[in-house]
Amino acid sequence: MTPLTPVDLIKVLQNHLSRSVARVVGDYVAEWVPTATPEGEEGVYDVVVVGGGTAGLSAARRLWDKGIKRILVLEARDRLGGRIHTETFPQRESGKVPAVDIDLGANYIHACNRPEQAVFKLAIQNRIQTSIVAGGRQFEDTEAARWFDSKTGQQIPVLEVARMHTLLWKTHAYMARLSSKLSTEKAKKVDIASLFDVSLRGLMKRFFRPNYQDRDLTSREKLILNKLARRAYGYVSPLNDTGLHLVKPDPNRSTSVSFGPTPDLDKDFASPAHVEKEEKRMRKEISRAENPEVSAAVRDGEGGDRLVLDGYDWLIKHLSKGIPVKLQNVVASIRAESKYVRPNSNLNPTLTQTKT
Repeated sequence: MTPLTPVDLIKVLQNHLSRSVARVVGDYVAEWVPTATPEGEEGVYDVVVVGGGTAGLSAARRLWDKGIKRILVLEARDRLGGRIHTETFPQRESGKVPAVDIDLGANYIHACNRPEQAVFKLAIQNRIQTSIVAGGRQFEDTEAARWFDSKTGQQIPVLEVARMHTLLWKTHAYMARLSSKLSTEKAKKVDIASLFDVSLRGLMKRFFRPNYQDRDLTSREKLILNKLARRAYGYVSPLNDTGLHLVKPDPNRSTSVSFGPTPDLDKDFASPAHVEKEEKRMRKEISRAENPEVSAAVRDGEGGDRLVLDGYDWLIKHLSKGIPVKLQNVVASIRAESKYVRPNSNLNPTLTQTKT
């Protein structure tokens, strides 16, 4: 097998790996590439990084900090950052309306309660302004938001939304019970959408209806419940393409879907009194969400996810500081020669050579 060159490694990194792995690969390349290189070879670099997104810049930053200075980052766009993109709207009305940074891409720092969260550590060091997300847990918390009817424009009563949240929790418990009875092979053939429909029908028949044909959810309740289920299980994936690993216990996963303790099906979990209690709690969460606490990123305080208020491009500026970059430089191919690995760019093919 032909050994991977630094360019090969970084390109694989760009296409397939995460920022945390970028640090690992960066360390590997730093050990593989000599820190002292011959002078006098114009346009020759120890490492050329293809792509100036967070993964590419993280790898380049790691190499730079390890002492490898002959690095070049090639980016096809006219800006760095990839999916991180901050636009600054200028001040208006003679300064009465101040300039503001708007993130058109990433805007959350996730899992800030985990000590290994590298981005949050950098945010703390740079005193980046953040706000704990609504609900204090995960971003876009459906329990800490006002819901509106798309047909009428009227706000949906919090009690109605609380009732559907409670029903979702109860359905999740029923799904967990049913999925635990499936063998591994059978579980592979069942998707979340099918299990959810079966569980909801069984749940309504067993716990909520004296007569199965007498009552049903309203069309709006079904819509709310469907949106909650999609947010809880699929998020950006169709439920019929989502496997049962989210509800079926897996010894290799420390947690499943973020519902907290699974409610007991045999207890009075969805009683009117319980739903009213949930409504009061949700009203408090909504009020907190509409009046967020803003502070510099610190380790203290609740919340796993935080909203970045200073513009996420602070991370790109940090990663790219001092590193040579060429924008609008499309790499069409990478070919090996007797002495070099050469990325062929649209601007200057001879400029971006990497010694083998």
